[in-house]
Amino acid sequence: MRKKPLGPPPDWINPEPGDGEGSGDPLRSIFSEARTVRSADDPQSDDGPLKVVLHLAAERAEAVRDAMLLAETRKRLLLSSRDTGCFSAIHVAPAFTADVPDTLATSLVILSPHHPHETPDAASDPALHISDSFLNFRGSGPRRYRNTLVFLAPDSRKVKSLYESIRALLAWRSIAHEGAALSLDAIQLAHARAQADDADAVVNRQIGEAWKWLLVPTQADPAAPIQWRELALEAGDGIASRCSARLCAEDLLLLELPPTVLRDEYDRLTGWLGSPVPIAQLPGCFATYLYLPRLQSSRTLNDAIPHGLAGRTEALPNLADIDARGPVQFHAVWDGTAAAFIRDFGRIRSEVLQHLGAAPGAAVRVRLHVNARFREGASPGLVKSVGERCRSLGFVMAEFEKENPAT
Repeated sequence: MRKKPLGPPPDWINPEPGDGEGSGDPLRSIFSEARTVRSADDPQSDDGPLKVVLHLAAERAEAVRDAMLLAETRKRLLLSSRDTGCFSAIHVAPAFTADVPDTLATSLVILSPHHPHETPDAASDPALHISDSFLNFRGSGPRRYRNTLVFLAPDSRKVKSLYESIRALLAWRSIAHEGAALSLDAIQLAHARAQADDADAVVNRQIGEAWKWLLVPTQADPAAPIQWRELALEAGDGIASRCSARLCAEDLLLLELPPTVLRDEYDRLTGWLGSPVPIAQLPGCFATYLYLPRLQSSRTLNDAIPHGLAGRTEALPNLADIDARGPVQFHAVWDGTAAAFIRDFGRIRSEVLQHLGAAPGAAVRVRLHVNARFREGASPGLVKSVGERCRSLGFVMAEFEKENPAT
């Protein structure tokens, strides 16, 4: 019996003219192969065994939901940003402004694919709009150290192509994983595995290509408006290294502060503020004011002070204290499953939190972020019981969300 021929691919997969031609996107490859197989009249041809698996891959790719695309993207970004390079921290797709600490050291905020860079107009561009929120606020209050944040945004067109590739990856990966349950033969299983491997490589490449826009807030002087520098990165591996190299090349991030530059900036600062600035306040000034150079950390400033401000007696009464003081802030992120957290919580408390809390003058706060997904949806009883327990435990935010339909 001849199998029922496959229907045409869904409309959304057809690329617009000139969009992605020759890009090798796996999702287009699925339907390209499906068309080739459908053109064969002989069901016993060499392509015959692939008909079912190609059709299944197309169906599964089309059924991938937005939340799955976002989760896979975020996982890839986290893997790509394990090396923080010259940054004190890298914050991947933070959902709230409170998720980005207010610190004296420069960090990189990688924006979610929901906030791509499309236009230089800050009022209408998703990336610039959300970057401005992170720059000016932390939670319900204003952000103090604004000169310590830079942002990396995805390109809107490349995110679309990336999502197509992730759809293909998840489709082929699920088929290869369920080979036995789907009763795939050796040819079908080998094809699914090969396609999953190819799609995985394409997704890794496209992550580096999509997140290409460095958005850097700058200000010429205290009275000038904030301007956003937009720097396009070359594609490649290592998000932190590419961002660091471009920022340093443009003098938008200083790993070393030459003494002469410190003297000039100190004179400008005292002129703007109308009085000498005590040395103890300088780290906060450099981390706060966008019209001053952006430093890697307060240590960059402290290393330059002995030579840069030598003889400036109005600024130096606390120089010895500054030189002798060690790091003044600590941040750490733990990421894992609930089972691993329960297993390791005792060690986290005794080996990290207690040591930090025992330091003289230490003030330690802990923020717990919980993310749970339910394949079949959370039951009303679970929603009620967990919500009540979170409220009784003093959670500042706890809510269940319904997923938006895929678009």
